[in-house]
Amino acid sequence: MNAHEDSTAAAEGQTYTVDDIIGDGYLLNHLLDVTASILSDMEYGSGPTRNVQLDRVNALVTIASDSLTRLLASVEANYGMLINGRAHA
Repeated sequence: MNAHEDSTAAAEGQTYTVDDIIGDGYLLNHLLDVTASILSDMEYGSGPTRNVQLDRVNALVTIASDSLTRLLASVEANYGMLINGRAHA
């Protein structure tokens, strides 16, 4: 099942499970990794010609990736409680 099918299933009232969330998280993580790789191959320039927008995008991708990594680790660490409805913050 791809991301579009997942969204369609959720919209049609089908159950969206913790496993679905983890799977979508890993798909998003892959997207962020590919984006970071593309950014690393781009010319940023230097000095007055430096493309600061690329720096900003790179920083945002890094923050998103780090946050997602922590989120996925937390979900996986609490998997049993989440599927049993007993998760704590």
